[in-house]
Amino acid sequence: MRSGLWALMGVVMVGCGTTAPASIQAPERYEIDDTSLTRIGAKALDEAGQPIEGVSVYVSGVSDPTVLKVGHNSELQCQKWGLATVTLEAPPARKDVVVACRLVKELRVAPQTLVTVLEPDP
Repeated sequence: MRSGLWALMGVVMVGCGTTAPASIQAPERYEIDDTSLTRIGAKALDEAGQPIEGVSVYVSGVSDPTVLKVGHNSELQCQKWGLATVTLEAPPARKDVVVACRLVKELRVAPQTLVTVLEPDP
């Protein structure tokens, strides 16, 4: 049913003069170092590889929701350290992106050179 609906949408889009997406431009791997909300910069491309204006790319699924949470408007938020695969869609085009959640647990700073300044006794 779902694939039939997307096929119908593609026919409607072509009938209206809009090209159905042939592919999605996005990184193969995306790294997130904190828990703030973020989005993968992705674009729907036509057969010639040109961006299609007005066609949104959204997150349709995630392989491990305990590692990566998908929020409103396809925003991603790391929940813990790990890898998860995100599926991006701009029907009928799909692309999987591996997301690495590398949350900082502790930040250690090594001291710079310690210099002692001595003043002579009066």
